[in-house]
Amino acid sequence: MRTAARRATTLVLPLTLAAGALSADPPGRPDPRFVVEAAHRFLPTQHALVAVRTLLTEAGAPAIAGGTLALYRVLDPYGFALGPLARDDRHFAVDPIGREMERLLVGRTPLPRRGALLELQRVTRVGALDAVRGSPDGRSDLESDLGALPTGLYLARLTAGGWSATGTVSVGALALLVRRGDGGDRVFVTDGDGAPQAGVTVLRRAGVGRAEARTDAAGSATFAATGELTARFVASRGDDVTTADVAHADEAPCDVRVYLDTGRRLFFANETMHLRAHVRGCVGGLDRPMADEPVELRAAGQAPVTVRTDRDGNLVADVPVGCVRAAVRGREHTFCARWGAPPEYAPRSRRRLRPAPPPAEVAAPEGASPAVAAPVVVPPRLLSVRTVAARVRLGEPVEVDLHAPAGGATLLTLEQGGVLARLDVARAGASRVSLPTAGASAGYASVVATRVVGGAVSTASARLWLGASPNLDLRVATDAEQVRRGGRVRVTVRVRDADGAPRDPVLSLWVSDARWWAGAEEPVAPGEYLRRPERRTDPGEGDAPGGPGADEGRRHDPWILWNGRRLPHLGYRDTWSSLEPNLNLDASGTFATVAQSLAAAMGLLGADVCAARERSLGAVRLRVREVPEDLALARIGDATRTVVSEDEGRLVFECPVPSGPWGDGYGSGAGRGLRNRGTAGPVVRSERRRNSPPEPGLFVGTRRAANGEAVFDLAAPDAPGFVWRVEVLAIDDDGSGARAHASFETY
Repeated sequence: MRTAARRATTLVLPLTLAAGALSADPPGRPDPRFVVEAAHRFLPTQHALVAVRTLLTEAGAPAIAGGTLALYRVLDPYGFALGPLARDDRHFAVDPIGREMERLLVGRTPLPRRGALLELQRVTRVGALDAVRGSPDGRSDLESDLGALPTGLYLARLTAGGWSATGTVSVGALALLVRRGDGGDRVFVTDGDGAPQAGVTVLRRAGVGRAEARTDAAGSATFAATGELTARFVASRGDDVTTADVAHADEAPCDVRVYLDTGRRLFFANETMHLRAHVRGCVGGLDRPMADEPVELRAAGQAPVTVRTDRDGNLVADVPVGCVRAAVRGREHTFCARWGAPPEYAPRSRRRLRPAPPPAEVAAPEGASPAVAAPVVVPPRLLSVRTVAARVRLGEPVEVDLHAPAGGATLLTLEQGGVLARLDVARAGASRVSLPTAGASAGYASVVATRVVGGAVSTASARLWLGASPNLDLRVATDAEQVRRGGRVRVTVRVRDADGAPRDPVLSLWVSDARWWAGAEEPVAPGEYLRRPERRTDPGEGDAPGGPGADEGRRHDPWILWNGRRLPHLGYRDTWSSLEPNLNLDASGTFATVAQSLAAAMGLLGADVCAARERSLGAVRLRVREVPEDLALARIGDATRTVVSEDEGRLVFECPVPSGPWGDGYGSGAGRGLRNRGTAGPVVRSERRRNSPPEPGLFVGTRRAANGEAVFDLAAPDAPGFVWRVEVLAIDDDGSGARAHASFETY
């Protein structure tokens, strides 16, 4: 559950600062000096307030000492609302409306002064700003009370010397709420306190197309889906006009996904990795395993090989240690393993075999049934929403605990690629309500609470899973803790769904020296990776266009160009696992020069590079756009064949330790000290330790469980004194899955 307080939306800026900004500055100005903005849309009964925000100078004084604040009324608010969709591209100073503002301001006739587009109603002097409250972000703020204004659209323009900034002030009784999804667009119109408004005309402008609808008795109207990314919605009743700009990108009903697994992530360099892959995508418009699908496998030092999936969408293959790329229908999916050696320990002394204990079971992490969230104590003035259960079966209602502050009303919606259900809640305080799931499909959905009170809009949202859980309850057990070298070991696998019913997924099994997992990164669970991406619904509100809604992963285009070549493995999905700041950079020169620029962009003290690598690379150019820092370092390490780390505030690019006939074994992760979320570690020599087992272990490619169980009768490795880990991967036809393991010791 997350409560999102509605932020003030900057409508006009001297320089573009945020979404929703309008710019009137000439190019080349270093930073903005001041802005004028309104917190939200105001009711005619409220005092309209605008804030003047100015940057502080290095000496701590406001950048401007005062100015003149002029209030203009827009004579045609509906025509103004149909202006450019991209508000941050609009320049008032060069528009006819900007030139008229100047003419009216310098006019000599008594106020109000009326032009063709505007009416200048008042001009007031804004005093020195050095006495107003300071803000922690280096700004000084002054609030100006414009008093109660009649319904309409106003422009508040502050002039100071040769500069000006204009903010839009909207006054009216209508509140506009928009939800855009793949199935169409839906709008809700209420009054300033959330009561539905019938008979209000709503216009949607998307590209060159326009469509109109009138709200029904519940204050709602629908529009057919449009392929346009951005649409503007205008709700109007006389001079009461409110707008919302909402962007939405239609998504395919399902996309191609490939889950790749080799059982572990660390290998000897001369080992063979046993690869299991599962391919899913659209089959007849539904998310299904892709049978008999050609998959091109690419591994370093080998020619590409095409392998076809079996009837369950699976394939197995042997590949060399390193990165494996699987290309399916033009999309590439990558799995990378590193080579090295497991942590060393002395061989175990031979011990007498103890009686076999009960089978040792290790369950899949996190289990299969999402736990019900603990009650959340919410301050009485905040809007909050939470679902009673984290997962709800299709066809069953979603039980919701709602806490609404006093005043106004709350619109509660269930959203999944559009609005599936709505409920109007007028009462304040805590309540439990339910929403039907008719029309929903398996996957994530969001419950969104939208509160309208006093013309202001606030939202809170909670996410839940509809349908069967993407995680299976997978348990693995061995029949003995100790097994004679070369003897037999019996491994039992049990699979259940979240409700305890048997499931029959396709299983893969690896047996390897347990030391390989010491401190190793746990792979992503297959159910989490293969689940269908969330079908998002994009929101917008008339008081603050582009406001936040349910949480979701970004869909954008991150990239890194190294000497003009786009580095691979940088899709938007790759960025979802990172919480690091996004990096944007354009640097060129020697490798050392570029590394210094990279460190400066990350706020570090400097960079150190391997001299040999700098000489071999020569002149380079690095361009980065919207890539998380840790992911960027990992990809740059791959491109430069260096090991990247952070040491005492400095970025370090090290040459890898030579490793004999298998190359130089660079690591493709990024060590960031306590912030490290990558997989890279110190480079180690690829050589077999004195006490390493003489064989890598066992692999069972694919076997389907029967009635929720499978038994593997395996030969124990012929290596005494070692603990062996049995790793099991399960993936079912619906994309649910899990990993689990057990262990035994050879003597």
